[in-house]
Amino acid sequence: MTRYCAKYLCGLLALLAVASVAYGQAPQQTDSDQSPADGNKPKPVKVYILMGQSNMLEMGKVAGDREGTLEYAVKQKGLYPYLVDDSGAWKARNDVRFVAVMGSGGPGKTRVRKNDWLKVDGGKIGVEIGIGHFLGEFHEEPVLLLKSAIGNRSLGWDLLPPGSPSYEFTDPKDGKTYVYAGYGQSPDRWEKGTEPKPIGWKAGLQYDGDVARAKEVLAQLDKYYPG
Repeated sequence: MTRYCAKYLCGLLALLAVASVAYGQAPQQTDSDQSPADGNKPKPVKVYILMGQSNMLEMGKVAGDREGTLEYAVKQKGLYPYLVDDSGAWKARNDVRFVAVMGSGGPGKTRVRKNDWLKVDGGKIGVEIGIGHFLGEFHEEPVLLLKSAIGNRSLGWDLLPPGSPSYEFTDPKDGKTYVYAGYGQSPDRWEKGTEPKPIGWKAGLQYDGDVARAKEVLAQLDKYYPG
């Protein structure tokens, strides 16, 4: 699969994730929508990791009495009734925990952006809202949605996964053939037959960092999933 195909495939997966909320059908409410501290012995937590670039961040508008906002869809069009309680307030899903972490580059500094029960909160929403409600209904066990992502990154450079090889491509703009970096190489490209001159970044650096930040959360699961 070429890197360009990978880019469009990731975009398609993101659209499929959004479709789960965009379809507008309410998942059947069951007794699973309870805090894991309630009832019988707590069950193992089901963990889903969300990674990507800008398409994984919160881009959906919440407020507004117009087409294209969540408030309009819920209040005016009657969609997504499972997102609100009887009073019309945004409903927290107490069997789905949402944790979002972010950091630039490789392993190191980690900023915890979100650590709470899943609900519409703030001015923007992301794919976790649609995904989380349906996963909460699918699983009897509690669910953790763990997002480790940052925007303004390239799937074929910053987020290139381990094992990805370099490849050659002739740029139609100048007719020259370039070698595009494989995982761990730097810079992002260099003219074929020349010696690459590394920069302060390498292919896959953001991927390594995002994976490391997700592992930090999982290593402290009790902290991020109370009960």
